[in-house]
Amino acid sequence: MIAALLIGGAALAHATWNIAMKRAGTSGTPFIAATLLVGVIALAPFGVVSLATEPPAQDGWYVVALVAGSATLQLAYFLLLQRGHRLADVGVVYPVARGVGPLLSVIAAYTLWDAAAVTLAGLAPVGYYWASMVVQLLVLGAIALRTPATAAATARAHPIAAVLVGVLSSLAYIAVLFAYQLAPVAIVAPAREVSVVLIALAGWMLIREPHPMRRILGSIVVIGGVALLALG
Repeated sequence: MIAALLIGGAALAHATWNIAMKRAGTSGTPFIAATLLVGVIALAPFGVVSLATEPPAQDGWYVVALVAGSATLQLAYFLLLQRGHRLADVGVVYPVARGVGPLLSVIAAYTLWDAAAVTLAGLAPVGYYWASMVVQLLVLGAIALRTPATAAATARAHPIAAVLVGVLSSLAYIAVLFAYQLAPVAIVAPAREVSVVLIALAGWMLIREPHPMRRILGSIVVIGGVALLALG
Protein backbone atom coordinates (compact mmCIF):
# COMPACT_ATOMS: atom_id res chain seq x y z
CA MET A 1 0.00 0.00 0.00
CA ILE A 2 2.79 2.42 0.92
CA ALA A 3 4.65 1.54 -2.26
CA ALA A 4 1.52 2.23 -4.32
CA LEU A 5 1.07 5.63 -2.67
CA LEU A 6 4.71 6.49 -3.32
CA ILE A 7 4.42 5.48 -6.97
CA GLY A 8 1.16 7.40 -7.41
CA GLY A 9 2.56 10.55 -5.83
CA ALA A 10 5.72 10.25 -7.90
CA ALA A 11 3.69 9.88 -11.10
CA LEU A 12 1.68 13.02 -10.34
CA ALA A 13 4.80 15.03 -9.51
CA HIS A 14 6.55 13.65 -12.58
CA ALA A 15 3.72 14.68 -14.88
CA THR A 16 3.59 18.16 -13.33
CA TRP A 17 7.25 18.93 -13.83
CA ASN A 18 7.22 17.63 -17.40
CA ILE A 19 4.34 19.95 -18.26
CA ALA A 20 6.16 22.83 -16.54
CA MET A 21 9.28 22.11 -18.60
CA LYS A 22 7.29 21.98 -21.83
CA ARG A 23 5.48 25.23 -21.05
CA ALA A 24 8.77 26.95 -20.27
CA GLY A 25 9.76 26.44 -23.89
CA THR A 26 13.45 26.46 -23.08
CA SER A 27 16.18 23.87 -23.31
CA GLY A 28 19.85 23.33 -22.75
CA THR A 29 22.41 23.24 -20.00
CA PRO A 30 21.57 26.59 -18.30
CA PHE A 31 17.97 25.59 -17.56
CA ILE A 32 18.85 22.11 -16.29
CA ALA A 33 21.60 23.62 -14.13
CA ALA A 34 19.06 26.06 -12.67
CA THR A 35 16.67 23.24 -11.79
CA LEU A 36 19.49 21.28 -10.17
CA LEU A 37 20.50 24.30 -8.11
CA VAL A 38 16.93 24.60 -6.85
CA GLY A 39 16.74 20.88 -6.04
CA VAL A 40 20.09 20.80 -4.24
CA ILE A 41 19.22 23.84 -2.10
CA ALA A 42 15.67 22.69 -1.33
CA LEU A 43 16.73 19.21 -0.26
CA ALA A 44 20.04 20.17 1.37
CA PRO A 45 18.76 19.94 4.98
CA PHE A 46 17.33 16.47 4.34
CA GLY A 47 20.26 15.26 2.25
CA VAL A 48 22.89 16.36 4.74
CA VAL A 49 20.97 14.87 7.69
CA SER A 50 20.49 11.61 5.79
CA LEU A 51 24.20 11.33 4.98
CA ALA A 52 25.12 12.16 8.58
CA THR A 53 22.66 9.82 10.31
CA GLU A 54 22.55 6.99 7.74
CA PRO A 55 26.19 6.63 6.61
CA PRO A 56 26.81 4.01 3.92
CA ALA A 57 28.03 0.66 5.15
CA GLN A 58 29.83 0.07 1.85
CA ASP A 59 33.40 1.03 0.97
CA GLY A 60 33.79 4.75 0.27
CA TRP A 61 35.02 4.41 -3.30
CA TYR A 62 32.21 1.99 -4.09
CA VAL A 63 29.65 4.55 -2.93
CA VAL A 64 31.38 7.30 -4.92
CA ALA A 65 31.20 5.11 -8.03
CA LEU A 66 27.47 4.51 -7.49
CA VAL A 67 26.77 8.22 -7.04
CA ALA A 68 28.88 9.17 -10.06
CA GLY A 69 27.18 6.56 -12.23
CA SER A 70 23.75 7.76 -11.13
CA ALA A 71 24.67 11.38 -11.86
CA THR A 72 25.91 10.49 -15.34
CA LEU A 73 22.77 8.57 -16.26
CA GLN A 74 20.44 11.21 -14.80
CA LEU A 75 22.17 13.96 -16.76
CA ALA A 76 21.83 11.98 -19.97
CA TYR A 77 18.12 11.45 -19.25
CA PHE A 78 17.34 15.11 -18.54
CA LEU A 79 19.26 16.46 -21.52
CA LEU A 80 17.72 13.98 -23.97
CA LEU A 81 14.21 14.52 -22.61
CA GLN A 82 14.48 18.29 -22.71
CA ARG A 83 15.69 18.23 -26.28
CA GLY A 84 12.64 16.12 -27.16
CA HIS A 85 10.30 18.61 -25.48
CA ARG A 86 11.78 21.37 -27.62
CA LEU A 87 11.16 19.47 -30.84
CA ALA A 88 7.64 18.02 -30.41
CA ASP A 89 4.45 17.85 -28.32
CA VAL A 90 4.88 16.61 -24.77
CA GLY A 91 2.08 14.09 -25.28
CA VAL A 92 4.05 12.56 -28.14
CA VAL A 93 7.64 12.98 -26.98
CA TYR A 94 7.25 11.55 -23.50
CA PRO A 95 5.38 8.29 -24.24
CA VAL A 96 7.46 7.54 -27.34
CA ALA A 97 10.74 8.49 -25.68
CA ARG A 98 10.07 6.20 -22.73
CA GLY A 99 9.23 3.33 -25.04
CA VAL A 100 11.85 3.43 -27.78
CA GLY A 101 15.18 4.93 -28.73
CA PRO A 102 18.22 6.05 -26.75
CA LEU A 103 16.17 7.52 -23.91
CA LEU A 104 14.69 4.08 -23.20
CA SER A 105 18.20 2.67 -22.81
CA VAL A 106 19.12 5.48 -20.41
CA ILE A 107 15.92 4.97 -18.40
CA ALA A 108 16.52 1.23 -18.13
CA ALA A 109 20.13 1.82 -17.08
CA TYR A 110 19.41 4.36 -14.33
CA THR A 111 16.43 2.35 -13.09
CA LEU A 112 18.54 -0.77 -12.53
CA TRP A 113 21.53 1.21 -11.28
CA ASP A 114 19.66 3.25 -8.69
CA ALA A 115 17.46 0.35 -7.62
CA ALA A 116 20.59 -1.67 -6.89
CA ALA A 117 22.09 1.25 -4.97
CA VAL A 118 19.17 1.54 -2.52
CA THR A 119 18.46 -2.20 -2.22
CA LEU A 120 21.57 -4.33 -2.75
CA ALA A 121 24.00 -1.65 -1.56
CA GLY A 122 21.59 -0.43 1.12
CA LEU A 123 22.11 3.30 0.52
CA ALA A 124 19.61 5.76 1.99
CA PRO A 125 17.42 7.15 -0.84
CA VAL A 126 17.46 10.80 0.27
CA GLY A 127 21.19 11.06 0.91
CA TYR A 128 22.06 9.01 -2.17
CA TYR A 129 19.99 11.03 -4.61
CA TRP A 130 20.94 14.37 -3.06
CA ALA A 131 24.60 13.46 -3.50
CA SER A 132 23.86 12.52 -7.11
CA MET A 133 22.23 15.92 -7.67
CA VAL A 134 25.25 17.69 -6.19
CA VAL A 135 27.51 15.91 -8.69
CA GLN A 136 25.13 16.75 -11.53
CA LEU A 137 25.11 20.41 -10.48
CA LEU A 138 28.90 20.58 -10.30
CA VAL A 139 29.16 19.24 -13.86
CA LEU A 140 26.40 21.28 -15.49
CA GLY A 141 27.07 24.35 -13.35
CA ALA A 142 30.67 24.47 -14.57
CA ILE A 143 29.46 24.26 -18.17
CA ALA A 144 26.68 26.81 -17.71
CA LEU A 145 29.04 29.31 -16.07
CA ARG A 146 31.15 29.44 -19.20
CA THR A 147 28.42 31.79 -20.45
CA PRO A 148 27.26 33.45 -17.22
CA ALA A 149 25.07 36.03 -18.98
CA THR A 150 23.07 33.27 -20.70
CA ALA A 151 22.77 31.28 -17.48
CA ALA A 152 21.51 34.31 -15.56
CA ALA A 153 19.08 35.27 -18.32
CA THR A 154 17.64 31.75 -18.42
CA ALA A 155 17.12 31.69 -14.65
CA ARG A 156 15.43 35.11 -14.72
CA ALA A 157 13.19 34.16 -17.66
CA HIS A 158 11.90 30.88 -16.20
CA PRO A 159 11.97 31.06 -12.37
CA ILE A 160 8.67 29.24 -11.77
CA ALA A 161 9.50 26.43 -14.18
CA ALA A 162 12.96 26.04 -12.63
CA VAL A 163 11.48 25.75 -9.13
CA LEU A 164 8.75 23.32 -10.19
CA VAL A 165 11.11 21.07 -12.13
CA GLY A 166 13.85 21.27 -9.50
CA VAL A 167 11.65 20.42 -6.52
CA LEU A 168 9.11 18.05 -8.06
CA SER A 169 11.58 16.00 -10.10
CA SER A 170 13.68 15.47 -6.97
CA LEU A 171 10.73 14.51 -4.75
CA ALA A 172 9.28 12.24 -7.44
CA TYR A 173 12.47 10.28 -7.85
CA ILE A 174 13.17 9.98 -4.14
CA ALA A 175 9.65 8.56 -3.73
CA VAL A 176 10.47 5.99 -6.41
CA LEU A 177 13.72 5.06 -4.64
CA PHE A 178 11.78 4.42 -1.44
CA ALA A 179 9.29 2.32 -3.43
CA TYR A 180 12.19 0.19 -4.71
CA GLN A 181 12.91 -0.73 -1.09
CA LEU A 182 9.31 -1.85 -0.55
CA ALA A 183 8.38 -3.64 -3.77
CA PRO A 184 10.14 -5.48 -6.62
CA VAL A 185 11.70 -3.32 -9.32
CA ALA A 186 9.78 -5.38 -11.89
CA ILE A 187 6.57 -3.91 -10.44
CA VAL A 188 7.68 -0.40 -9.49
CA ALA A 189 9.41 0.46 -12.78
CA PRO A 190 6.45 -0.23 -15.10
CA ALA A 191 3.94 1.17 -12.60
CA ARG A 192 5.80 4.49 -12.83
CA GLU A 193 4.60 4.72 -16.41
CA VAL A 194 1.23 5.91 -15.14
CA SER A 195 2.91 9.30 -15.48
CA VAL A 196 2.85 8.74 -19.26
CA VAL A 197 -0.94 8.72 -19.09
CA LEU A 198 -1.07 11.89 -17.00
CA ILE A 199 1.37 13.72 -19.26
CA ALA A 200 -0.44 12.72 -22.45
CA LEU A 201 -3.80 13.87 -21.08
CA ALA A 202 -2.36 17.07 -19.59
CA GLY A 203 -0.75 17.87 -22.92
CA TRP A 204 -4.20 17.78 -24.52
CA MET A 205 -6.18 19.48 -21.72
CA LEU A 206 -3.69 22.13 -20.59
CA ILE A 207 -1.51 22.84 -23.61
CA ARG A 208 -4.20 22.06 -26.21
CA GLU A 209 -2.09 19.57 -28.10
CA PRO A 210 -3.97 17.77 -30.92
CA HIS A 211 -5.36 14.22 -31.38
CA PRO A 212 -7.10 13.65 -28.02
CA MET A 213 -8.54 10.26 -28.99
CA ARG A 214 -5.12 8.86 -29.74
CA ARG A 215 -3.95 10.03 -26.34
CA ILE A 216 -6.94 8.45 -24.59
CA LEU A 217 -6.48 5.14 -26.40
CA GLY A 218 -2.77 5.14 -25.62
CA SER A 219 -3.54 5.87 -21.99
CA ILE A 220 -5.94 2.92 -21.82
CA VAL A 221 -3.22 0.63 -23.19
CA VAL A 222 -0.71 1.85 -20.60
CA ILE A 223 -3.18 1.47 -17.71
CA GLY A 224 -4.11 -2.01 -18.93
CA GLY A 225 -0.48 -3.04 -19.05
CA VAL A 226 0.15 -1.79 -15.52
CA ALA A 227 -2.97 -3.62 -14.29
CA LEU A 228 -1.82 -6.89 -15.86
CA LEU A 229 1.59 -6.54 -14.21
CA ALA A 230 -0.02 -5.89 -10.85
CA LEU A 231 -2.31 -8.91 -11.19
CA GLY A 232 0.57 -11.10 -12.32
